[in-house]
Amino acid sequence: MKRTEERVAKKKQKEDEAIEKIAAKVKKVKAKEAKVAAKKTAKKRDEEEADQSECCPVCRMTEEDDEEDTQWIQCDNCECSAWYHFQCAGIVPNNLYSIPGTVRRALPSEPTWNSSYCSAVM
Repeated sequence: MKRTEERVAKKKQKEDEAIEKIAAKVKKVKAKEAKVAAKKTAKKRDEEEADQSECCPVCRMTEEDDEEDTQWIQCDNCECSAWYHFQCAGIVPNNLYSIPGTVRRALPSEPTWNSSYCSAVM
């Protein structure tokens, strides 16, 4: 009877060890899956941020979505550098020097323009 109990105990011990090994493997797989998911999430976030930076901050339309031949203007603030439709920025085409927030530079003679966000921050 003692031998049977010893065999059962050894068998149970082997089963417990096998279960622990499987649990350790599952833990490793889950950790790896979590890393992959985190990388995918980060990549998706980066792509979304890139997409957002390539669209008009007012109407959220990208240049590709713009079916008309709409004029765009870029904010000259190096931190913003966003592109706006003239209409979204309140700009009348062919009247660039009357744009609100436009400053004439001494050299070169091109005007600079800061978006209303950048003008408020500055």
